[in-house]
Amino acid sequence: MSVERPNLIGVDVGGTFTDIVVRDERTRTMTVAKVPSTPADQSEGLMAGVDELAVGPATVSLLIHGTTVATNAVIERKGARCLLVTTRGFGDVLELGRRDRLSVFGLRGTGNPLIPRDRRIEVDERMRPDGRVEVPLDADALIAAVEPHMDGIEAVVVAFLHSYANPAHEDRAVEVLNQRWPDHYVIASARSLPTVGEFERTSTAVVHAYVQPMMARYLGSLADRVERAGYVRAPAVVQCNGGAMSLRHATERPANTVRSGPAAGVIAGTMIATAAGFPNAITGDMGGTSFDVALVVDGRPALSDEITVDFRVPLRVPTIDVETIGAGGGSLASIDAAGILQVGPQSAGAVPGPACYGRGGTRPTVTDADVVLGRISARRPIGGGHLELDPELSARAIDEHVASPLGISVEDAAEAIVHVIDSRMAGQVRMMSVGRGHDPREFVLVGFGGAGPLHTDAIIREVGIPRAIVPPLPGVTSAIGCLDADVMYDFLHSFRQRLDEIDMVEANKIVSEFLAEGRRLIETGGVPVVGTSVVVEGEMQLEGQRHTIRVALEEQLESSAMEQAFREQYRQRYGTGLDAPAFLTDLHCRVVGHRPTDVGSNTVPTAMSWDAAVIGARPAYFSGQWQDAAILERDLLTPGMTGHGPAIVQQDDTTTVIHPGTAVRVDGLRNLILEVTA
Repeated sequence: MSVERPNLIGVDVGGTFTDIVVRDERTRTMTVAKVPSTPADQSEGLMAGVDELAVGPATVSLLIHGTTVATNAVIERKGARCLLVTTRGFGDVLELGRRDRLSVFGLRGTGNPLIPRDRRIEVDERMRPDGRVEVPLDADALIAAVEPHMDGIEAVVVAFLHSYANPAHEDRAVEVLNQRWPDHYVIASARSLPTVGEFERTSTAVVHAYVQPMMARYLGSLADRVERAGYVRAPAVVQCNGGAMSLRHATERPANTVRSGPAAGVIAGTMIATAAGFPNAITGDMGGTSFDVALVVDGRPALSDEITVDFRVPLRVPTIDVETIGAGGGSLASIDAAGILQVGPQSAGAVPGPACYGRGGTRPTVTDADVVLGRISARRPIGGGHLELDPELSARAIDEHVASPLGISVEDAAEAIVHVIDSRMAGQVRMMSVGRGHDPREFVLVGFGGAGPLHTDAIIREVGIPRAIVPPLPGVTSAIGCLDADVMYDFLHSFRQRLDEIDMVEANKIVSEFLAEGRRLIETGGVPVVGTSVVVEGEMQLEGQRHTIRVALEEQLESSAMEQAFREQYRQRYGTGLDAPAFLTDLHCRVVGHRPTDVGSNTVPTAMSWDAAVIGARPAYFSGQWQDAAILERDLLTPGMTGHGPAIVQQDDTTTVIHPGTAVRVDGLRNLILEVTA
């Protein structure tokens, strides 16, 4: 990296705040900003935050960011007006799904497809599962069927039966539609997801088409703003697999940016926990709208091949396994028809925000409860002073909507709101640990996000996790994850063949082409890397079985070595082996461009007392009573300091609450290590 352009910018655009981190690669120092998000055009808030830090464009080598544009478009149903073209008789695939239920105990589940039934066109064509043509595609009939429905359409999805086995009909349909409507986006399902699974393949292509026009406009606007400002490179974008990609690739594969911000947070949380000596960790990212949880085992985040963006809207792309619930600082509290307190998943968002913001919000939120309980200072709010909080507005909202209906005090109502949201988040942590066969007592919770450190102590108490880590800059940890995200490109090829019947010459040709394309994308993507590596894996199963096992393979494929690796892993997982032929269903290839990382230097502990960081005290409400809590300035905490709760640690990007009965120490990396003692 050139000395002339030493600054690297990481940005995480959230639903409530946009977090910006600037790191000087020479001195490894960081400056941060936390500004309100601008939902109408997220690039506006992003550039406003960068401008606030007064970083000269001539000193910036690269800007990398995670975004919620695609995620919000799907959840809020604000994406493109799309048309789905499919094989005759298969227009209902989006409703049928896997016949899952919205509620575990419900008798039905009502989905809300991204493309309604009246915009799904069935045409005569048919491929057989082996790739042979049964009914040819008539191009003229295709145009005649589609044309009456094209008014107001921005994108067209072509999803034909068994196109994974032979994409010829889809490719021909895309060619014909592009010629007739050259200004529209046309997406082929087999090019989005070339594998078996009609519902998941169709849904993945639909998500790509649904968000592509919006993402193209957003990324185009961001690129224009960056170029006009004088930056040397186009921004890079974080994917849901935790890796970065070029702006051009993000425009072509927009659905890969779904949950990119949470993925960046997991990358940063993994690095922080591993550097602190805790390879087993649970990351908990609580922002203004949601709470994101991920599992890290032996220093590696758990991975998944599918995201459920919304009910019956699966997106099958490589991703870090992050579970999200609607629990954030902006989560709304209310009393339901049964007289029970409910908190979330609805959120006040950035506008109008919590009642204490004074922007017209009248319903109480978790942030309002934290203000009433004395845990957030009205004079030192999250965001570095962008907002002046009004505790009276918080108290009024809680009294009207919670305290008076329940006949309790405002303080008890506020504490009840916090207990409910803490219990919901603790339940999600249990699902990610106990629910997957892991003992949470063997893990550390890494708590971050703008609201995370306010509730981290309460979560570990409820779950039984012995300790937690609060990083030095917890409110902008996801933005820091953007800085250190490797560049990644994933490729997939479907085989669906017995291992002993695969043409290995052809298979190795496919691998070579994938790896060459990945290296080309890294070289031309504009993101500096210090080296590359590749990962080749196979989805394998025994004949007659449905479920597969992901097996690590050598870059040069050889059938006997592949079978041996599969059978060894099969025995490890199931404790036995079966005398049945091995099948290769799918081949996965990943090319990684490694980027330099930084978790800070390990500092020798000092002999300074905890009291040196205490700047005052104020009453805070814990367990039904007001208690004097020490107020500490995070910048004054140095490695080696130890203390205990009740205490409140303030910094510009967040506030950390330490409960009575919790011990805290500052490690050599300036993390706060919280340990429950009572």
